[in-house]
Amino acid sequence: MEHALLEFAVDALAGIVGVFVGVWLALIADNKRRIRDERKRDEELAVHFERAMQSMLGSVIKNMAEARRISGLVDRRRSCRVIHEGL
Repeated sequence: MEHALLEFAVDALAGIVGVFVGVWLALIADNKRRIRDERKRDEELAVHFERAMQSMLGSVIKNMAEARRISGLVDRRRSCRVIHEGL
């Protein structure tokens, strides 16, 4: 009887410890996965941000060149003629 009770206690304790260790390992793995996903998302956002910055800077440079061109036309010609040329 004592042997069966001792065997039951050891098996129960091993099961409880196994469950807690399993949960602990699962939490560690989930934390590492979450950190990896956040890094990947941050890298993707950095790429999108860089593309947006390049697009915006390109647009600004293009618009500045166009503004300088129009500004030069306004200085050299009458305003109404510039408007017709632009249309």
